[in-house]
Amino acid sequence: MTRFFRLLVWVLAAAAGTLAASEASFACSKTLVFGTTDYPPYVIWQKDGRVSGLDADLLAGVMKRAGCAYRFKWVPFKRALRDVAFGALDGMPVVSQNPERAKTGYFTLTMRHEFIAAFVRADDSRALAMTSLDGLIASNLKVSYVLGGWHGKAFMDAVEHNANFKRRVRTVTDFETLFKALHAGLTDIAVVDILIGRQILKDHPTLGPILALPFPVNTDNLSMMLSKKTVTEADVAKINAALKAFRASPDYMNTIRAYASPDMADYIAGKAGQEAD
Repeated sequence: MTRFFRLLVWVLAAAAGTLAASEASFACSKTLVFGTTDYPPYVIWQKDGRVSGLDADLLAGVMKRAGCAYRFKWVPFKRALRDVAFGALDGMPVVSQNPERAKTGYFTLTMRHEFIAAFVRADDSRALAMTSLDGLIASNLKVSYVLGGWHGKAFMDAVEHNANFKRRVRTVTDFETLFKALHAGLTDIAVVDILIGRQILKDHPTLGPILALPFPVNTDNLSMMLSKKTVTEADVAKINAALKAFRASPDYMNTIRAYASPDMADYIAGKAGQEAD
């Protein structure tokens, strides 16, 4: 074999390898842009622009297996929902499914499970006496949650249709403000995901003592949401296959244990394995 011919074979092989790597990296129809804001421990934006956290790492595990390229864009939660609907974003990493969102977005298989908790001041005997969502709705306690959040049909229906409850409910713009309002007595109940609430209290110990009531306001399976305007059904099928494989691997549970406390890790992972689809 001549030197020229060997060189030609090497060039062609290298080109084929580059093409294969490119195809593997872009198995979806496009580079997907996911909108999310900062909400530790699920999504943590670093100063250098990198994104970490439980949901970011779960997304990375899925997309690596799917062979799909993606990137994050910082977008507030409510605006991200709108942008997915309009096609300005391709998706959101992990959200609750509801009929309104399903009009404009595809939902993947379950990414993880959530536990929405009611946080109260440790010295508030009236709030501590609550034993169920029904009791909370029927009480005279003031309730707050972050604007744009979906906390289950029972809670949201009460917000919309129960006049007494609606008068006592306030929304705030972010999680830190939510707990500051609770600490200051401006609200009696802070409704929020239990891991987010615990993270806020860990990062801001002067806001305590605050604890979560033992009953859930809502539990739900959470999924990746993908825009019907910009993401193909073939992309969704590829991502679902990768998600199923990821959940069956040890990497899935290890990812959750890196962020969730032992009392919640099995719950978040175990419930996510029980499909509601």
